[in-house]
Amino acid sequence: SQEYLPTSSFTLNAKIMYKKTFASLHGVDAMVGFEQNEFKGHNFSGSRSNYLSTAIDQLFAGSSDKQYINNGGSAYDQARRSLFGRLAYDYAGKYLGQFTFRRDGSPNFPENKRFGFFPGFSLGWRISEEPFMKNLLFLDNLKIRGSYGKMGNDQVGAYQYLTTYSYGSNY
Repeated sequence: SQEYLPTSSFTLNAKIMYKKTFASLHGVDAMVGFEQNEFKGHNFSGSRSNYLSTAIDQLFAGSSDKQYINNGGSAYDQARRSLFGRLAYDYAGKYLGQFTFRRDGSPNFPENKRFGFFPGFSLGWRISEEPFMKNLLFLDNLKIRGSYGKMGNDQVGAYQYLTTYSYGSNY
């Protein structure tokens, strides 16, 4: 029996970040990133049995009768690509807003529907920074925040969008 199993994996990550406060009141925080993963592999296997002699241990020397020959194999080629980012703003450390996004691509979907866009946003108010809250000794940081976002998932079987035939022992 012999088997051949070459595989490869490649990952690239890149991010750019920016953070600045203007006039001691306006805070801006931004980030944009990119990620790509690729996974490739294939295998091939073959076997023979019912050798006439043990002197030659190569596949070609086994029986040529089909009931003593077996082979198989498979392959995969997957890649994912993502662009993601965040833009946040705060005024005086009290009033907060943030927008986030992802644009993800997956091989589990057809080419014209491979990429999805997943935005999110949040608004916040740091009440503990208001003058009327400064005299409360037991409370030094209180924030109210609401957010909404859209998420995706590609954990489905690959190639379900292809029309295929399958066969078994009777058809």
